[in-house]
Amino acid sequence: MNQDSSSIGFMTGACGIHALSAAISIAMNNISDAKQSIQYLFKIAEGFNLSAMFESEVLYGFAGYMLSILFIMKHLPEYIYDINKAREILDKCFIILHNSSSNIVKFSFHDLKYIGAAHGLAGVLFTMLQIPLKKNSIYKEKIKESLDVMISYGKDGKYCRKVDDPSKIFQWCHGSPGIISTLLKASEVYGDEKYQQLAEEAIEETWKNGILTKGNNLCHGISGNSYVFFQMYQNTRNQKYLYYAYQFYQSSISKRIQVHSYASKSKGINLMEGLLGHGCFCLNIIEDPKDAFFPGYDNDIVYL
Repeated sequence: MNQDSSSIGFMTGACGIHALSAAISIAMNNISDAKQSIQYLFKIAEGFNLSAMFESEVLYGFAGYMLSILFIMKHLPEYIYDINKAREILDKCFIILHNSSSNIVKFSFHDLKYIGAAHGLAGVLFTMLQIPLKKNSIYKEKIKESLDVMISYGKDGKYCRKVDDPSKIFQWCHGSPGIISTLLKASEVYGDEKYQQLAEEAIEETWKNGILTKGNNLCHGISGNSYVFFQMYQNTRNQKYLYYAYQFYQSSISKRIQVHSYASKSKGINLMEGLLGHGCFCLNIIEDPKDAFFPGYDNDIVYL
């Protein structure tokens, strides 16, 4: 497998393949292949330094690599990999994302400063918040200041696509849906009710505006937007959010949406832009909603 790639993200690069391969090998009781996949995954980090050799964000950058490490920590038994090495890699990524002259974490993508989950500040912060800050307490205030910056680009539950761009859209990759996850995680980590209130505002706007005709995919389609309803239900146990999720599901299988789902048709079966993401959403509709999580993004591990 080619290790040379502009992407080190779980969703778009070899890292995700190695992480998934390890999990599949464990399920098939193939310990040697699982360990080899982990070796490949860890080896990628050996070339990391404090330069801008990779982007910061979730799809292609350091935050995406952190998701790969978090994935194996959640799904693989500890005897398969070196947990201290995994922690060391996460700490290294933490330092890289904080190696900035500003008061906030790095979040530019191709010299553009996006606000949302896929390429922007929300995704970087959500990933970092999945690692308890007591392990990285020196960064706690900087992350909080970064959250304040993210919030400053929103109003009444609607968020800007990027800095210097006032347009408001409702996709997981850009806009309110992807920011909700970060707000909920911030509320949990900091115990500040304002993040919960902001998430509730944003989720109502997603309910009003989140049925898209760009496909049923996770990245910029109905399925990705729907996962925030599961997350809010898990946070509040309010049945209203399950109703929201089910109505989005009904829309996703309607003929009207299927006719306009050009993105899913053109991107085949891949996870983020194809049919596979919609398949994951459909499975979560029929399973226990308490167990639903955005594939490859919401790992929520116990980091000991």
